[in-house]
This record gives sequence, structure tokens and C-alpha cells, in this order.
Amino acid sequence: MPKKDARPYIKLQYFAQEIEEIPPEWEVIDEKFSKDKKLFDYQVQALQNAIKVLYKYFEEWQESKEELAKVYQDLEIYEQLNVKLKNHKYSELLREFYDTEYDEKGNEIIPFREFSNRMSFWMATGSGKTLIIIKLVEALHELMERGLIPKKEILFLTYREDLLNTFKNLLEEYNKARPLKEQITCLDLKKDYENVKKQETIQRRIFVYRSDLISDERKENILNFRDYLTEEDGKVFGDWFLILDEAHKGDKDESKRKVLFSILSKKGFLFNFSATFTEAEDIITTVYNLNLSEFINSGYGKQIYVSRQEARAFKEKEDYTDKEKKKIILKTLITLTAIKKAYENIKKEKMYHRPMLVYLVNSVNVQDSDLKLVFDQISKLAKEINEEVFSECKKELLEEFKSSTYTLGEKSETLKFFEEFLSSIDVKEVLKQVYNSETHGSVEYIINPNNKKEIALKLDSSDSPFALIRIGETSKWTKEFLHNYKENETFEEKSFFENLNDENNPVNILLGSRAFYEGWDSNRPNVITFINVGTGTDARKFVLQSIGRGIRIEPVKNKRKRLNYLAVNDEKLKEVYEKYKKESKTLETLVVFATNRKAIETILTELQFVMKAQGYETVELQENEKAGELLLLIPVYKKSEQKITDKDNPPKFRMSEANLKLLKTYVENTPKEKLILENEISPKQYKELKKALKENEKLVSIDNTKNYRTLKALFENFTNYLSVQTEELNSFKILQNEIVHFKKIKVREDYLKEFSEKVEKVKEGKMISDEEKAREVMKLVGEENLSFEEALRKVQENYKDFEEIDGVKLRKLLQHYYIPIVYSNDKKEWIKHIISTESEYEFIEALLKVLNKIDEKYDCWMFSKLDEHLDKEIYIPYISEGKLRKFIPDFIFWLRKGKDYTILFIDPKSYKFTNYENKVEGYRAIFTNGSKEKVFNYKGLKVRVRLKLFTPEGKDKLGETSYKDFWIDKGTILDYF
Repeated sequence: MPKKDARPYIKLQYFAQEIEEIPPEWEVIDEKFSKDKKLFDYQVQALQNAIKVLYKYFEEWQESKEELAKVYQDLEIYEQLNVKLKNHKYSELLREFYDTEYDEKGNEIIPFREFSNRMSFWMATGSGKTLIIIKLVEALHELMERGLIPKKEILFLTYREDLLNTFKNLLEEYNKARPLKEQITCLDLKKDYENVKKQETIQRRIFVYRSDLISDERKENILNFRDYLTEEDGKVFGDWFLILDEAHKGDKDESKRKVLFSILSKKGFLFNFSATFTEAEDIITTVYNLNLSEFINSGYGKQIYVSRQEARAFKEKEDYTDKEKKKIILKTLITLTAIKKAYENIKKEKMYHRPMLVYLVNSVNVQDSDLKLVFDQISKLAKEINEEVFSECKKELLEEFKSSTYTLGEKSETLKFFEEFLSSIDVKEVLKQVYNSETHGSVEYIINPNNKKEIALKLDSSDSPFALIRIGETSKWTKEFLHNYKENETFEEKSFFENLNDENNPVNILLGSRAFYEGWDSNRPNVITFINVGTGTDARKFVLQSIGRGIRIEPVKNKRKRLNYLAVNDEKLKEVYEKYKKESKTLETLVVFATNRKAIETILTELQFVMKAQGYETVELQENEKAGELLLLIPVYKKSEQKITDKDNPPKFRMSEANLKLLKTYVENTPKEKLILENEISPKQYKELKKALKENEKLVSIDNTKNYRTLKALFENFTNYLSVQTEELNSFKILQNEIVHFKKIKVREDYLKEFSEKVEKVKEGKMISDEEKAREVMKLVGEENLSFEEALRKVQENYKDFEEIDGVKLRKLLQHYYIPIVYSNDKKEWIKHIISTESEYEFIEALLKVLNKIDEKYDCWMFSKLDEHLDKEIYIPYISEGKLRKFIPDFIFWLRKGKDYTILFIDPKSYKFTNYENKVEGYRAIFTNGSKEKVFNYKGLKVRVRLKLFTPEGKDKLGETSYKDFWIDKGTILDYF
């Protein structure tokens, strides 16, 4: 058996994803943020993962840190997570608040379980962390009000004033879209805590402060953490729900802050948000990973290519020569020109952004500063670009892109598509696209006396600025370094930097110091150049954060995914993508340059770290070549214009008999005006509520397993149900990229080599039917006098269509959408996104026995596993707890005989699984008329959609249920094909 490396791996996320159900009153997450914003799918998923963990910790485990710590016990590094007090700088502080133990070696420690009440959100820059934080605050308040978690104050800490202001501004935007009772009050920890803490009730509020101003001493703005602890029964402890946003930054005494934050949340819970986790405890407790690597691989950002500046960059230790550095600067201008040409081709479609080049420098005000060196090169090139050097740079770029693949992103193709835009570029094109000029010229600078942070650059041969220098203070720089250049003044109120995203902003180049790499958002950067960035810890964090500034993508307004992802369910966008594929790929690429070799090594090392921190490598399986020969249809939905109450057979709201009685009593006995005011519903909603409860048999299904423990949750979910906008069938479409999980099989590094080798063996194996294989086995038994087992082993060896590793089976099936099908009868820690539950395994084993008989019944057929986390566009909409949801069955089958075409969904589940009724009702509402299946027409085919639930326990154990016809088992599986 392979041995797992002693490294930190993401653990909590996989634990959360395996929790299938939580009680209905814990369902507190929705996508609404403000009037103009709603959460992306990944933001909703991050919050849902968090709620699942909170449910386990607070309800099932009753705040037992010991139980929560068990999640991590199989990690090789588990013992290393204990805090050793010997030589620890803050050992006395830790002993004051934590009980200590001794490990097997006699070391005094605080066990990791004491710090396990925490979760991390590893979110790439630009992924919308602040929106998640505010919605997390909303969820915590909702759970406290429902009595599901203890009432505690919430504290938000981040390390810069401008980031606090961003949080406050977004919170204000959030509040404007909420009724008064749901608005969250923002309070200053220093100014407001003493006045507010004496209040008995906790309104929806949050305290905020700078994380770098929390200490164990008290000064003007420095707060002593002891002033914010709770005393109970003679003990003092921290009792906060503590939310940290990049709180490790801007902090010279980071290790002390970590101790203080742990103490503040000792009896509460700690939520840590960052784009750059490096510590083991942060990585293993990551409840949702959308770091730079995951963000890009999920289609949300530009793919990254790091220019290696020839292969010798890693072979020779000397830095780049002056000539090479000059060429790098020219190459960046040529690359920007190529990308801008791609934009010129597609901009008539009103898509994408105007590309921009960003230089990030290490030094600003010193003699021969990096900023001055770059400025000088840009200035020289403005006056003259040597044709021979230009041709040399262009040729090297063409050669490099032709043979290179993305550093972070899809590895399946090269960047050869750049050739179309690079090959025809000449010097005049660079002047036009970069310098906003038809001819060479001299650089002039423009300053605004009212703006001390910006210097705009233009050519004397042009009216438009082409570049912007953004630094902390400009007067010294202009005085020392620009005295030989012509100065212009402008008194426009507009800041070039603050309006970078304006359509008419002429700036093509942004030069900035390390001070400005955070706190701004733009889709425009397509080229980033690091100027003399080092290799220290600070430099590594800077690299990740600043690259994160350049990955945002928005092909269509308010749609922040790469175009090929957006086109999956949009025929118009698909046409655009096919027409402008090269332009799209070019604009969705971030090209990174650096002026020293060590910087490149730093960048690549950091990118490798974020790719590998989850402990798993991606293995791509292969699409079955026969899939292209078949018509594989999937349903596509649209929003229904009908309300639930108007439908003839609406999907019903499930609640217990006691719940229905409680709800009726509350509505009937509460004065109309009071009920409307208390719950902030409209008179129209009140009227609909009264009618729904009067005609409850039409809309309510009694289910005593669905028992809401709080009237608040019951009332809110039922009123949401009455107004929810359902979906109905729009059409069918041919399968394209909706099934993707087989390209993203995650295999732990220590199993990677063996698994990959077995995958290749099975891929290369000859595909024959089980019937043919059985004939060959019997032939060997008869002719060579072999036992059945020996004959089977020999046949399998001949065809190599089956392999096994640590209980995981790999099989090549003629009828499966991808090769090989990978399945196991239980979840394996070392592999993700395969068939891995007992019920799914039992179904596959039962299916294998009837493959040949299914072959006999149909002209052609195929099936595929669906992954609920990755294949989200193949689903059946349904309503549960007052919300519209997606039911993604485990398997989809396509069955065709003549003109009859069936899409069959099969979902293996234990019969004890309690949420299937809502899913069946969702299916019935769309695909049946009463007990009859609807027949749809697709280009002459009669299309039916069916749903079956497979139980390995046997249908006879189901008992009496009106859903019995939907269940199949091993004995009846063939009856439904």
C-alpha cells in the first residue's frame, strides 16, 4: 500500500461534501445579496459547506471539539498539529487559557482539538470573499434566532482601513435590499462594544476592527484582547464568532495574533478567509477551496501562462542581461498589442474588456529604482523601436507560444492561437495599440495637483494618455526623475486609476508599486510583468495576490466565467464562441513576465503550491469514442410564469401534522396587521397564505419526518414556497460539455502513478461484450482444462479491460460515456469524483449482469455517472424547504429503439433516505400528466423522461408508500429498461 506523505491536505471540505442532508431549519442559505448582486454557485456552495459543519458541531456533537478533531485524525501530520510549548514564544499566554497535556515523548503540548473549532475559506483574489462573509454573518444570525446555535457576538477583522471600508460599503448595499429586522448593524469594536454588550438581546449586528490593532497591550488605537473576553463561573475565555479576512497580513507579529485570535474564539468559532494560505491548520480546515488553481480550473478566471524566457532560465544561475531585460519589456508591449488585436475583432459583439498591461515594481523612490528603469525603457521605445530587435522578439514569442501550454489551466492544447494576432504585428501597430499614436514621439507627463498618487504619460504625437503611474506619493518622483520631461497639468476631477474600467479610459499600461496590488478590481489586465520581485515569504504572497488581480474575466456583462463555460446552455453564445474561438482564448489568457529568473521560479513554485495543496492531482479519463456516434439528449429548463398555487398538480410542501396545526393556529389567531408587520410580508402574501392553509390538501403533504422545531423557520419556508418561481421544460439539447467530472478525477499523490498506469492499461484494452468474454472463458475451461477463475483471469489479462487498486475497480465498458468507469463499494480517501457509495456500487454490479439483455432491447444506448458537485447542468428541478433546487441523479441513461427515445435517470439510495419524495414530485410536475409519462417531440423522435430510485436493500422493505412504483432493486432492474 502506498504511504501518504506527511503533508497538510484539504480535509474539511471533503467531509462537508459527504453530508447529504441536514434538518430543514438549518437550510438558511440563498443566493440573494442585493438589488444588483446575487451569489455565484461557488459562493453558495462555500456557505452550504460551512452550515453543514456548524450543524455537525453544534447539534450532533454538542460543541465537542474532540469529535470535530476526529475529522483530521487520519492525516499523517495530525500529531504535528499539536502546539508544543517548549521554546514557544507565547507559552505563558497559552497556558493561561488552555489546559496542557504531555505527548508520548514527554513534551508539554496543547492538543490540536483545542483549536479545531475553526474553518477556512481559501478563496482566490477576485472571487468575492466579502459577499460570502456578509452572507455568513446573515446565516449565523438566522441560526441564532432559530435557537440552533448559541447566541454570540460576531467580530470581523481585516488588516487595512480601505478593506474595512469596502466591507462597510457592501454591507450597506446588502442592507438596502432587506427589511429593517434583517438589516445588519455595523459597529466599531473600540467605540461601541462597552455600550452594546450590556444589552440582553443580540440584534443583527457585527463588530469590526483592524486585525493588526488587536494586541495584549492597550494604546491609543491598539486594543487589548482581554477587554473582549467573557467571564463565567470564575473563568475567562473568548466567546466570539470571529471572522478573519487576510488577517495574517500587515502584521509583523503574526504568531502572536494567531494566539490571540484562537483565544478570542475559544468557546465560539473561527472563520478564516484568505487567498494565500500556507499554514497546515489553515489548509486542513479549509471548508471550501477556490484558490487560484481551483478558480481557474472551474472556469471563473483567465488561464495563466508564465513566460519562461527560454529554457536556460532554469539551467543558469545568472540573472537576465540588460539586453534580455530590454527585450522582455518589448515583448510585453508586443504581447499586449496581439491581445488588443484580438479584442478589436470581437468588440463589435460588445463583449470582454479592453486589454491592459501591468508592471509591478519592487522599488520606487531609490536611485535606479525599478519604476525608473521600466519608465526609461518605455520612453526609449516610444522614440524608436529597432526593427531588427522587434523582429527577433516577435519570432521568439511566436516560437514560445507555439509549443507552450498553460502554467495554470487546461493542459490539453498549446497557446498556438496567439499566432493569428502576433504574426501580422509591425512597429506601427505597437505604436497605435500601446502608445495611442500613429508615429513615434517623446513622452510627456500629466499631473493633477489634487491627486498626489497618479502620473499619466502621453506622447507629444498623441492627445491621449497611454500609461499611468500609480504610487504612494508622486511629487518626489516627478521632481527627481521627470525633470527632463515636459509637464502638463489637468484639473479634471476624474481619477484615471479609479476609472480604469470606463469604456473610454485610454490607459493601456499601468505601472504600480507593491502598495497598490490590492484593493482594486478590473477585468482588464492581460499581461502582468514583475520587475525584480524577490523570493522571500512576502514576495511569494505578493505574487499570488497580484496575479489574482489579473484573472478576472467577464465575457458578457455580469457573467464571470470563460465563454466556453457560458456557452454550454446558450446557443447564441455557442455560435459566438465558435466564430471567435481564437479571440476568446486570447482575451481569456493572462501572460506573466518577470525581469529576473528567481522571480519566475518564485511564481512557478507558488502556483505549484496552490495546485498541490489539496493533496490531489487531476487525472483525465477519456470520452468513449462511440459517444460521438449517438444522439445524447438532456433537458433544458426555463422559469415558469405560473405560481405554485396556480398549478393543477403542484409539488407539495412537506411538514408534520403538528407543524400544520401550529401554523394554522398562529395565522388564525394573530391579527392581520400584526402578522404582516412582524413578518414583513405584503397584504397580497397574507391573502395567499390564508388561502393556502384553507386549501392545504392541495399544497401541503403531511410528513412527520419533516418537523420544524421553530415557528420562525416553518413560517419563512412556507411563505417562500408560496412565492418561489419554479422551472418548466423548455427544450432538449445535445450533450456537449455538461458532463465534466471524468476530466477531474482527483487522485492523492501517493496513489497517482499506480492509478494512472492502470487507467492507461484499461484504456488500451480491447472492448468486447461480457457475452463474448464468457464464451472465451468457457472455451478455455473446456479446451485447456482450466478452472473458471483461472480462465477468467487469463481472458481479462488478454483484453486488459479490467484493473483494480485498493478496492477501486476500473472497467472498460462499451456502453459507458467515458473510459474507464471507476467504482468502489465505499468512499476511499485517496480518490474523488468516482462511483463510491455502497448503493451506487450495488447498482453497477447489478447492471453489469444485464448489459447484454439491455443490448437486445435497444438499437443503441449509453449511460453515464453524474457528479452532483461538477455536472450541475443535468438535473431535475424540485422544491424543498421553500426553495427551488437541483436534483442531480447519480446516473443518466440514453435508450433508443426506432423513433422511441428515453432519457432514464436512476438514483441509487437507501430506502431510509428521507428527501426523495420532494425530488419525485419535482419530476412528476414536469415530465408526467398524473400517472402517465409525457411524450415530447425532438426532430421526429418521441422522447420520454423517466426516473427510478434503486435500493440495494430490496423493494419489499419499503413498506406502504405512494412512491413504490419509482423504486427498483436488483431483482427488478431489467423491468425498467
